[in-house]
Amino acid sequence: MARIYTERAMDPRRPYDHRHNKQYHLKIASWQDVVYAEVLHVAAHISYTHGDVWEAVGDLREADSLVPLNKEQKCMYEAWQERADRLVTRRANQEEARILQERQQIEKAEGKIQVVCNWKSKGDRLLRNGISHLATSKYREALDKLAVLNQNLELSFTIGSKTFGDYYIRDAINALVFKLQASVAAAYLMSQQYKEVHEWTDSVLECSQEDRDVIHCRCLYRSHKYCDNTHNWMEDQRLDYLKVHYCKAIALKRLGDRVQAVEHMEKALGFDPGDGTVFAQLVLLKQELKLEQDVARKSRARKLNARQIQLRRKQISRKEKGRA
Repeated sequence: MARIYTERAMDPRRPYDHRHNKQYHLKIASWQDVVYAEVLHVAAHISYTHGDVWEAVGDLREADSLVPLNKEQKCMYEAWQERADRLVTRRANQEEARILQERQQIEKAEGKIQVVCNWKSKGDRLLRNGISHLATSKYREALDKLAVLNQNLELSFTIGSKTFGDYYIRDAINALVFKLQASVAAAYLMSQQYKEVHEWTDSVLECSQEDRDVIHCRCLYRSHKYCDNTHNWMEDQRLDYLKVHYCKAIALKRLGDRVQAVEHMEKALGFDPGDGTVFAQLVLLKQELKLEQDVARKSRARKLNARQIQLRRKQISRKEKGRA
């Protein structure tokens, strides 16, 4: 209260300090030292009562510069100083422990990312050797591990692994998830499970569109790694998009929908125009689609001709009956 009453006597236009008190500078005469020292003692007790030990110690130190502290006040000053030092040490230890815990969590998350990358490499080797069912199980287990990691992840940091260097951790997880989803589609295709390929790629592309919308929002608010023009994992994963659309096109071809198959094969070629395999498949699909359309057109023409012939015969039959 003494500090408050003192401040009220000062100029109200003065700014506030970090304690939201008005800043003031008193020109204290020598005969006022005792009074102002008492004010500082009261202010020190108020600060200590409200938990601001450092401010209380500062007030006592300033009071000591005006009027030397007595024995009791010196003991109180030393006790408060010791407590302030302990609080500083405790905060430093807590900050060090927090930094250490965050570093451990980062190392643990990066280790899990590396484990999933190793699982994907094993699945790729199995797929190249023609063991598609085992490769599918490896990819699906890796996806489950990433889902658990993404659910339990609390930190946001830039990953330091070689595969996803300079990516945020969630961007790296999204990129790795999409790579695994593309590999699952390829494994289903090698197993000739065309219906599963069609359903799987539909869900993958739908989730990918949702991620693209999220990226757009993040870029608008300038609050994410996507906005600094260093990495865009969707642009980096053109070949994964090519793989997804290629697998979907082949599956649709096997399921008999060549129109949609041509559309997805064209999208796949758009991600890598120089891919000879995709270009050859697109040319073949267009030829098959043209042949299919020609056959369908001829079939419709034959049916129409047969119907017209039948109608003509009926008309001739009616005329003959009328003459008779």
